[in-house]
Amino acid sequence: MTPPPAGAGRTRLLDALRGLLASWVLLHHMVVYTGFDLNALPWRLLVRHGQEPVAVFFVLSGFAIARSLFARPQPLPSFLLARVWRIYPVYVIALALGVATWWLAPPLARMPWRDPAGPHLEHWSARQVGPLWLHLLLHLTQLHGLLPGAFLPGADTTLVPTAWSLSTEFQFYLLAPALCWLVLPRRGVPRLASWAILAVALVLPDLLRSPLISFANLAGYLDLFVLGILGAITHDGRWRARLVHVLAALVVLAGALAGGRVVVANGVVVWLGFWGLSLLPAAERWLDHPAGRLALWAGAISYPLYIVQMPVLRLSLVATLGVLHPGHGLFLAVWLPVTFGLCFGLAAVLHRYVEVPGTRHGKRLARVPQGRGARPCLAHPGDGPASGVAWRMPFGLAGTARTLPVLPPRDLRPGAGAAETQSDLG
Repeated sequence: MTPPPAGAGRTRLLDALRGLLASWVLLHHMVVYTGFDLNALPWRLLVRHGQEPVAVFFVLSGFAIARSLFARPQPLPSFLLARVWRIYPVYVIALALGVATWWLAPPLARMPWRDPAGPHLEHWSARQVGPLWLHLLLHLTQLHGLLPGAFLPGADTTLVPTAWSLSTEFQFYLLAPALCWLVLPRRGVPRLASWAILAVALVLPDLLRSPLISFANLAGYLDLFVLGILGAITHDGRWRARLVHVLAALVVLAGALAGGRVVVANGVVVWLGFWGLSLLPAAERWLDHPAGRLALWAGAISYPLYIVQMPVLRLSLVATLGVLHPGHGLFLAVWLPVTFGLCFGLAAVLHRYVEVPGTRHGKRLARVPQGRGARPCLAHPGDGPASGVAWRMPFGLAGTARTLPVLPPRDLRPGAGAAETQSDLG
C-alpha cells in the first residue's frame, strides 16, 4: 500500500535535533575545564543544563523505536539482535578508549585557572571504587546502570560516563515491543491504555525513590519513552491525534514539575517544541539549506559523538597539559579546537565505517524469514485504505491483529535523516 505523501520526511528535523543535543552535551563536558566564569551566561546554561539533552534523547528513542516497530514488526529476539549490532560496535571502541584512561590521573593540578570548588566530572579514575575487570564486565552487559551506587560507587559513569544512558536504553528495548502494542491506535487515536501506562510511569520515580534504585533505572524515565511512542503514533495523523500527544506532553510536564524533576520538565518542553516544528513545511525547507544539512550531518553522527566524547576529552586533556605545559590562553587556543575536531572527526569515521556497517549487518541477521513474523491482514472495518495497514504482531501475541499507522518510507532511509541508524541516544 502506498503511504500518503503528507508525512514524508517530516522527522528530518528530529534527526537534526540529535546532532544539536550531542553537541550540547560535548560543550557541557568541555566548559568545566576552560576556566570561564561558570556563573555568567552562556556558560551557566551549559553547566546547569547538561542533563536535559539526555531526557530529550529518551523521548527521541521512544519515537524512533516505535516508528521502526510499526513499520517492520518483528519478534523480540530479532529486534534485540538488531539493536545490539547497532549499538555495540561503536560502544566497544568507546570502552577501549575508556580503559585507556583508567590509569591516568586527572590533571586538575595543572589547571590553576579552574575553580577548585566548581563542578567536575566524577570518577575519572575508578581504581578506588572497584577493579577494572568488574567495571568492564558491568559495562559490557549493560548492568552498569542498574547497579546502585551504594554497592559500587561510580559504576555507571566510570569508563564511559555518557554510557549510563545506554543501560537505560537497553532496559527500554526489553519492553518496547510490548509498550508499542499496548498503545497501538484505533482510527488514528491512541487507546486508553496509553493513559494508564503514562499514569504508572509518572508515579514510578516517586514510588521507587531509594538509594537502592540506581540513577539509570528505567523507572525514572519511562514516561519520556512512552511520550516518544505517542509522538510516533500521532505525528502523521490528524489534528485530533496530535492533540492527544500535546495533552500527554503537558501531563508529563506537570507531573515532572510536581515531583521536582526539573530536568525532565525542561526536556519535555524542548521535545514538544521541536516535535511541533517538525510538522511545519518551513522546517523541512530549512533543512535543505547549508545550515540544515550541517545539522543533519551532526544528527547522523550523533551516537558516536555522544558515546566517545568523554574518553577523547580526557585523553586530549592529559596530552595537551603533559606535552605543552601551557598557560591558560595557550591551553584554550590548543585544547578547545583540537578536542572539538577530534570528537567530531572520530565520530564521523566511526559512523561511516563502524556504525552503518554494523547496523546493516544486524538487520540482515535479524531479518524475519519468509512466512514468519509480520504478515499483512485485513484492516479494521471503517478504517479506510489511507488510515493504516493491519499487521499481525509477533511479540508473543500471535493471532491478534491491530491497525498500525502508515509511516512514510522516506523517514526510514539514511538519506532522509539517517533514521536507519538514528534510533536511540545518538
